[in-house]
Amino acid sequence: MTTEKLYRVHFTERFNIGGMAFSRQGRHGAKTIVECLESIATQAMSMSDFESGSYSAWSKTKKNGKFIDRLDYRGVAGHLVMDQHNPAVLTLYGHFGGKAQSDSHISPYISIDMCFGAPIGLGITDLDTYHVLTWLYARNYNVKYKSLPSGRAFYREVNVHEKNNANGL
Repeated sequence: MTTEKLYRVHFTERFNIGGMAFSRQGRHGAKTIVECLESIATQAMSMSDFESGSYSAWSKTKKNGKFIDRLDYRGVAGHLVMDQHNPAVLTLYGHFGGKAQSDSHISPYISIDMCFGAPIGLGITDLDTYHVLTWLYARNYNVKYKSLPSGRAFYREVNVHEKNNANGL
């Protein structure tokens, strides 16, 4: 009996609106890591629905023919951070927040955490992370990352300090 090797992803979204905290969770398993990401993009409320023309806090918006970051109330660009601290786990997380109206108020925010797990006995390869990164860049997500667990920069990434929004991909 053979078992099918599946990538797994679990996400948690948190919203704080008017001092009320809400959270939402979801999970999915698929043969490829990109299929997992596509499933999360349809399940998570804070991810984009590009067919309807809406954008998320983590994506760039087109203004006057240029893509610009979406800024939260603090003036911080909404972005996802990619981290692979373990060869079998890839995480994406983002926080889009605001300023509290006064000391007696709680600041509004949206956050998301996505945790991808490799099939049992395997790791998430450099190519898998590159596919995730390319999928996000092709949809104009603002993504930040440092390096792979091996210490190498992501494939074809020449400048590891300033990202060029995947020009030429």
